[in-house]
Amino acid sequence: MNKQLIALGIIGILIAISISGCLENNKEDNGSITHLSGKVTVTTNKIEYRQNETINITFYNGLNVSIYINQMCCFIEQVEKKTSDGWLIYLPDNCLTYVLILEEVKPGQYISFEWSPIARKYGTSSYSYLEPGIYRIKSGYNLSENNTWQTVYSNEFTIKEQETHLKCEPTVVVTGINYSSNPNNIPYNEAHTRFKENYTGSDLSIELRNAIVQNITEKVEQLGENSPIIYEAIKVTYGDWKERPMMIPCYAEKAIYNDEPVWIIAFNRCNGFEGDIGHYDIFYVSIQTLETQWYTGCNSSSVVYWFGCD
Repeated sequence: MNKQLIALGIIGILIAISISGCLENNKEDNGSITHLSGKVTVTTNKIEYRQNETINITFYNGLNVSIYINQMCCFIEQVEKKTSDGWLIYLPDNCLTYVLILEEVKPGQYISFEWSPIARKYGTSSYSYLEPGIYRIKSGYNLSENNTWQTVYSNEFTIKEQETHLKCEPTVVVTGINYSSNPNNIPYNEAHTRFKENYTGSDLSIELRNAIVQNITEKVEQLGENSPIIYEAIKVTYGDWKERPMMIPCYAEKAIYNDEPVWIIAFNRCNGFEGDIGHYDIFYVSIQTLETQWYTGCNSSSVVYWFGCD
């Protein structure tokens, strides 16, 4: 494999992780996967998932020659949902399907990676977590850098209804209020207090965070707003979306700040998973650029933000 392909592979890993929400684990055979000699396989680690649950996917090369797979979109070409009329096509979250960055997988090797199951129905622009149903993943590979693309499908897997129970729901409003002169004036306190009374640091998990975010996106859709935007606005406030969160959103308001439409997102935060979630963070996120226009959190200090605000 030439140096150019190696460089493209490194860039591809970074782009795939940052754009598509997937995380590659490793590429060595540790004996924990059921292999099919003579075939290229795509398998999921389970056959049933809760809605919003992260899916672990393994791409295995059982051939006696190297193959090349596209790193973009978590190696996923599309996701297909079984219906009575055939398979309905979904495209992965923020996926640049026209970009081809190849990675070599040698005989007997595998790539295992995680995918947050967010996609849009083909022909639409709205992204969301996959709804309950039976799915399969369509992917592909080349036998050389310039060879004909070969299609491979994963096993079928089921996504079940979200089982995470919300003790209380976030507040979502669209006001259009201009907070430019007084950004501290948002009425988030009631929602923040409810969350503090109903959740503790030990409750915080990726599953709970995802369930709350889904609740927010559903309410945003009911208000006639763009749900993918609020999802992305919340996501950019987290340092690492895949780590156990120390904060959960309790309040979202579409408003104006410095003559620009923003989503204001207020969070309950803990400083330790054994404590309460009485700390707060508030982000004004631009709807146009997804950049933070204004922030406060307790004493509005970065040190205080991460380590405490007593």
